[in-house]
Amino acid sequence: MADSKLSALTETVAIDGTELVYVVEDPSGTPVSRRVTVANLLASLALELPVSILSFGAVGNGTTDNRAAIQAAVDYAAAQGLSTVSIPDTLLGFGVSLAAHPVVGDPYYCAITVPNGVRLECKGFLKLLANQGVSGKSNAVVMNRQISVGGDENLSFDGLVIDGNNLNQTVPCSGAVVLRARGVKYTRCRVRNMFGNATSGLGESVHFSASLSTDVSWLDCVAECTGGSSASGFSANSSTNVRWIGCTARGMTVANGFTHNACRNVTYVGCRSYLNARTGFNSEVSQDVVYNSCIAGSESSTAATYPYASGTSLGNTDHGFTINGSTNVGLIGCISRKNSQGANWSNAAFGYIVGGEYTDNAYGLAFSDTTATLVRISGNPKVSGNATKDLAVPSPLTGNYHPPGNVGAPSVPSSTVALTNPYPYAAGVYVLGGTVTAIAVAGIATGLTSGLVHVPAGATIMLTYSSAPTWTWFID
Repeated sequence: MADSKLSALTETVAIDGTELVYVVEDPSGTPVSRRVTVANLLASLALELPVSILSFGAVGNGTTDNRAAIQAAVDYAAAQGLSTVSIPDTLLGFGVSLAAHPVVGDPYYCAITVPNGVRLECKGFLKLLANQGVSGKSNAVVMNRQISVGGDENLSFDGLVIDGNNLNQTVPCSGAVVLRARGVKYTRCRVRNMFGNATSGLGESVHFSASLSTDVSWLDCVAECTGGSSASGFSANSSTNVRWIGCTARGMTVANGFTHNACRNVTYVGCRSYLNARTGFNSEVSQDVVYNSCIAGSESSTAATYPYASGTSLGNTDHGFTINGSTNVGLIGCISRKNSQGANWSNAAFGYIVGGEYTDNAYGLAFSDTTATLVRISGNPKVSGNATKDLAVPSPLTGNYHPPGNVGAPSVPSSTVALTNPYPYAAGVYVLGGTVTAIAVAGIATGLTSGLVHVPAGATIMLTYSSAPTWTWFID
């Protein structure tokens, strides 16, 4: 059958699935016409359209249990090779309950499981109905399908919003959880008010979690508690290549904002963690971890902090950054303010601090053991104005500890003799020991007698002392 102009085609009054129609495409400037049946054309179009949970009976009134309807939509999409399941906008949310995981059953309970290759696209939100979860079990709202063996891959969550309804729960429950998964991406997702009541174990529910997984990323996601009891925000355990970019954790009333344990290749970029009951950012027994331009605590004027009034203290109750047993951890250009400790290092092998600000805490930088000697400092971080101590070191190091310098230090000049910074860059100078009564920079008294001072390029530093101190110099 030769191709014909549309105007020359035979008029069809009733079209059925077997009827041939012409489709014209112009991929390279030369029109090409193709013949296809109506049934095939409709099927091809369906592959491009998301599967709506409304088509499977979901009702967004905040009270109806939509667990079965949403799962049916997800299962249908997976079976038909369709990639996207749509959760449409709703003011009251799509209520969901928990049931035993459909593949492994007890002890895992969840509302929705997502298999390989399926993408959840959300404009509305899921709301956990009251009194869900099974005591002593692992409860979550959304999980992946193959959590025991094999695992899932290429999972995508775009705009997923979960309300944990924690004021109406008595059993801890997590939000969005993946286990034994590869290639998982969360984009602009928000999980709030997941009930949790402990700092470890099943009671430490989390808003977002990845365990035994690899290549997992969260982009512009938020974990928040606006009332009631919630444990931790973001968590990764025994996972590799995990990344948080532009994410926020706030208001956790029991535990941490961000936490990871036994992970490798961990990256945080531009993340914020504030008003959490314990640590803003917690790293435990992990390797190759980078915090870049992250903010722990601070004030409402220096972090994105709606709905708090300007000037409100947003400190975490414990540390801004905790590095416990991790290796090769870097803090690059980070800010930690209004916390108990700006950054605390313990049992940590190797690490580096580049620039940043650790001010207005009880302690600025605190090292709990002799591994402090393995943490290099450069980039002139601002470490001042901390109520108890700017730099705290353990007793075995007291009196002889310096942050490891990265340039040769000039000899300490005689008392009241000004020394010009010999480097063409601003330098951080850490002064320790001796009997110093004054430190002046560029002829201006600093009010300090020890600790870290900043000496601009071409400026002078002068010490007044009766017994000479020692010092370490470091620059970028």
